[in-house]
Amino acid sequence: MKAGRSDLKRIAMLLEGEFPPDIRVANEARSLADAGFEVLVFSLNFSGLGEREELFPGVTVIQKAVARKWFNKFHTTVKWAPFYRRWWLKFVLGSGEPFGIVHVHDLPLAETGWRLAGEVGARFVLDLHENYPAALDIWSYSSSGWGRLLYPRSLWRRYELEAVNKAHGVIVVTEEALDRFRGKSTGPEKFVVVMNTPDVQELASVPLPGKAKMDREEVELIYVGGFGPHRGIRIALEALALLQSRYKNLRLRLIGSGSDRAELEKAAQQLGIGRSVEFTGWLPFPEAMTQLAAADLALLPPVRSEHTETTLPHKLFQYMYFSKPVVASDCAPLRRIVRETGAGVVFRAGDARDLAQKLSWLLEHPSEWPKMGAAGREAVLRKYNWSAEGRKLVEFYHALADRV
Repeated sequence: MKAGRSDLKRIAMLLEGEFPPDIRVANEARSLADAGFEVLVFSLNFSGLGEREELFPGVTVIQKAVARKWFNKFHTTVKWAPFYRRWWLKFVLGSGEPFGIVHVHDLPLAETGWRLAGEVGARFVLDLHENYPAALDIWSYSSSGWGRLLYPRSLWRRYELEAVNKAHGVIVVTEEALDRFRGKSTGPEKFVVVMNTPDVQELASVPLPGKAKMDREEVELIYVGGFGPHRGIRIALEALALLQSRYKNLRLRLIGSGSDRAELEKAAQQLGIGRSVEFTGWLPFPEAMTQLAAADLALLPPVRSEHTETTLPHKLFQYMYFSKPVVASDCAPLRRIVRETGAGVVFRAGDARDLAQKLSWLLEHPSEWPKMGAAGREAVLRKYNWSAEGRKLVEFYHALADRV
């Protein structure tokens, strides 16, 4: 079966996980559907229910029910054994759906994508959500013991470059990520940077906090997102401990969770700041954004690594949209955007004392907060929003479809 030209308006997206709630996948699928493409999202379902549904006009989700234990066992074989890859090929081809473009979200399913594209004569798009080989040094399951054997770094770096060179189009999330491939890959024109920016209309629908919440006496510093050693939350706790005697009304709210939550809760008690730190756990998106809107300052403290030097989280732009002065570490993408926009202050990544000094400056200059908040919000409304990034994605796809 070979894809015809008319099939170039039909896209098979492959996602190694459940969908929704992946924000990036949803934004991309909706933008492409709005532009006249038909999008089929092939994803997994760990609840045991196989489903097929139209998520919104032009976007159909086709889910394969699998047991979580099965997935945990076999997805690690994606690079060195053919079984899991063949399983995905059978899943997609067995749907009977025609398509002319295969769009793979992130590196693990890249080989599945290029083989699937070759099988039906389609074009292959690789969407690199992050620097995956570098992330393997960060994630707990791949950074020690059997993980290092199952995910050999040199193999994954070669695999990534092979996938990039086989792709007809490559999507990356930052300019810094694009720099990784300069001079290493064929066809520089096939790259496009599509950042993880927010859907402004979605954020505009978030319920705003009540007046009582905004009039509290405490100064609330907030973090929203996943936990893990690379997130720098331990550095934030140490900085708060340095400030507690001088700024007794400073509070830190951590919305989210992750592998080191128990260690962080223990650290907060050991540092003597247990009463000043709140761990809320994961909250529904609207509730998390409402709490963000009620905060005074927003924190983004990742430690520096090859991974954090090339990735850019959604939360930066969520902070900026809600006019929160951003306190960010100096990982390259964060430093570039915070300084360019004037949306906050930057501290040395991994340096609790420097973070404490930057927070102290902010606490001594509250008159600067509205300026920073307004600058960040204006930058999101003007430039760093999904409407702008979605247009770039659609233009990239039109060029791909027109290319012989």
